[in-house]
Amino acid sequence: MRQIVSIFIALFSFLVILYFLHFEKQVQDKITIEIEIQVKDKDFIQLFYLQEGKPNFSEPNSFCQDVKGGNDFQILNFDIPLDTAITKIRIDLGENPNQQSIFIRSLTLKTELDTLIFSDSLNKVFVWNRFVSCRNDTFHTVTIARKYDPYLVSAQPLNEIITELTQGPPILKKSMAVIIALIISLSLAVFHYQLNFKATKSTLLSYGFISIFFCLLAFPTVYKYFTRYEITENTEKRKLAEKPDFVLSKYFPSKYEAYYRDHFGFRKSIIKWSSNIKIRLFHASPKPELVQFGNDNFLFLTSQYDVHKIILHNYSHSDVQSASSLIALRNKQIKRKNDLNLIGIKYIPGFWPDKHTIYPENLPTTMTIQIMGDSSLADQMVNSFKEEPILFVDVRSELLEARKHKNVYLKFDSHWNKDGAFIAYQAFFYQTYPVLNIIPYSVDDFDVTYTTERSGDLTNLIAVDSIYGYYDQVPAYTLKDKSKDYREMDVKGYPNLTHRTRNDSCNNKLKVVMFRDSYTTAIVQFFSLHFYEVVYIWSSYDENLIKELKPDIVISFRVERFLEFL
Repeated sequence: MRQIVSIFIALFSFLVILYFLHFEKQVQDKITIEIEIQVKDKDFIQLFYLQEGKPNFSEPNSFCQDVKGGNDFQILNFDIPLDTAITKIRIDLGENPNQQSIFIRSLTLKTELDTLIFSDSLNKVFVWNRFVSCRNDTFHTVTIARKYDPYLVSAQPLNEIITELTQGPPILKKSMAVIIALIISLSLAVFHYQLNFKATKSTLLSYGFISIFFCLLAFPTVYKYFTRYEITENTEKRKLAEKPDFVLSKYFPSKYEAYYRDHFGFRKSIIKWSSNIKIRLFHASPKPELVQFGNDNFLFLTSQYDVHKIILHNYSHSDVQSASSLIALRNKQIKRKNDLNLIGIKYIPGFWPDKHTIYPENLPTTMTIQIMGDSSLADQMVNSFKEEPILFVDVRSELLEARKHKNVYLKFDSHWNKDGAFIAYQAFFYQTYPVLNIIPYSVDDFDVTYTTERSGDLTNLIAVDSIYGYYDQVPAYTLKDKSKDYREMDVKGYPNLTHRTRNDSCNNKLKVVMFRDSYTTAIVQFFSLHFYEVVYIWSSYDENLIKELKPDIVISFRVERFLEFL
C-alpha cells in the first residue's frame, strides 16, 4: 500500500508541476518591436504584422514612422496589441528609390516578461524580396522594371519566437517542463519511500542536497539541448568561441571547453542576473576591469578594456613621452603639413578629449589613485606645438567651460553627447578661422530636443540593459533651415566605415578628407554643413588615399587616448 502511495504522489506531482511549468500561460497586452536603424536619405519605415488565422498582410494591421536621412541611428518603436496572436512581421523599407543603403543595427522584441535582441543575426531571421540585397546587415535597395517595393519578412526562427511571445508563452517549453516535472516527482516518490522504509533524517538531507546539486549542474546543459532557438545579442564586445570540429587532438578539449563556457544554457540570463545583483545590492561593477562606477551616475572605461591597456595608460598619464619621442611626434605632424602645403593642400591635426579628461572629479577612487602627475600626453603635445608654425586643435578648455552648465558626455557611454560634439565643432572652427575662414553655426540654428536614456556601450559591456535609478538626458540637434543641409553620397570603393557627404548649398567647392575614429561620428552632421564634399575615413593618416582623392583640406583627428598614433 505504501508503494502505491509513493507512486500516486509521483504521478500527481508530475501533472501539477507540468501544468504550471508548461500549460499555464502568461497573459500579455502588447509586444513592442524596436528597430535601431540608419538611413541615408529621408524616408519612412512601415511595419506590418500578420495575425493568426489571417492569410495576408494588410494596411489596417500596420504602423508607419518617418525616418530622417543621415549618419545617426534612429530608434523606431512599434507597439502591437495582442488581442490576437501574431505569427509574422514584415518591414517595408520605404518608397524613396534614391535610397542608397539602410543599416539595421538591431531589432528588439519586448514584452513585460522578456526582451530578445537580434543584432548580428538578422540574416538568420529575415528573408527579403528581389528589391533588396544584404551584406553585413546593410540592406541595399534597387528599382526593377520601374518598380520599387523593398521589404523584409520574418523567417521561421523569428516567427516561432513571435508566436510564443504573443500567445503568452508557458513558463518552460514542453520538453523542458516534462524533464523538470519528472525529476521533481521521482525525487518526491523516492523521498516518501525512503521516509517510510529506509532512511534516517540525516540520510534524507544528504540525498536532498545531492539531488539539488545534480539538478543545478545538469539544468543549463539539458535546457540548451532542448531549446529550439537562442538568438540573442552578443554584448561582450568580443567574438564568442565557435564550436570546434571533433578531432582526436590535445587541443580539442580546451577548444570545446571555451565553446561551452560561451554557449551553455541560460548563460545570458545568468550573467544578467549576476550583474544586476552586484549593481543593485552592492553598487559595484560586475566587470570592474572593463567599466567602473564613478560619481554622479557616470560610468568610465577602465584598465583592461583593450589588450594594450591604452585607456589606462592615458588617464593615468603613464603614456607621457620622453623629450626625444615628443619631438618625433611633433616633427611627424610638421612634415605632413609641409608636404601637403607643397601640393596646395591645407593640413589640420588635433584630438578630441576623453571623458576621463573632462570629468576627472567623477572618476572613482580606484582610478584617481592611478594618476601619476599633473601633465598628460595631450598637455605635452599641445605645449610642443606652441612654438611651431602649425595649428594643433585642442578643444578641452571649451568643453570644460560648457560642462559647468550642461552634460557634454554620455553618462553610460564612452563617447560625448551631441551637446559636447556641438561645442567641439564650434571650437574647431573658431580655432581654425585663420586657416579656413569659416564661421560655425549657432545653437539657435538648430532645434534641440532631449530624450531619456538608460543605456550605452558601457552598460552593454557589463551585460545589463539599464541600471535602476540611473538615467541620462540625451540631446539631439535638427537643423531648422533644411535648404542648407547636406546629403549622403555613395561610398562604393571606399574603405570600410567611410561616410561621404555633399552640400550643394554651401558657398564653396572645397573637398575635405578627414581621418577619424568613432568620436567624430557625432560631429559629422555639423561639419558637413560647411564643405561641398567631405570624406570621413575611419583610419589613421593615409598618404595613398590623399593622392587618390586629391582633397583641398586634410584633417586628422583621434580621440585623446590614441594621440600617440595620430
